[in-house]
Amino acid sequence: MFVKDLTNKPAVWIAASLLGVSGVINLVLWFLVLTKFPQDNVAAVLHYNIATGIDLIGEGTQITVLPIAGLAVLIGNALLGVALVRENASAAWVVWSILPVVQLIVLSAFILIWQAN
Repeated sequence: MFVKDLTNKPAVWIAASLLGVSGVINLVLWFLVLTKFPQDNVAAVLHYNIATGIDLIGEGTQITVLPIAGLAVLIGNALLGVALVRENASAAWVVWSILPVVQLIVLSAFILIWQAN
């Protein structure tokens, strides 16, 4: 089967590409957080809710929680996919396939918070 055979070069290439794209998105997020977000602000908007507006204000350095969470999901899902690939290849591919989507959601959250500041 295509997804269970790890010696299948296209399957390995696709999995590596999904992980690589996710890693690049996370690196872009880290770059933006460390260079563009006001780190020295004592009061920075950290969460915005459509219903109530700004609902969390904290120090600018606390925004690093977003890329840390994205990195944790990236590492966790990569390892989970590796653990699942022999037993349930379809589940492994689902876990790997959602990684870029999750990273884009986290990046979008940062961009919206950045605009609120």
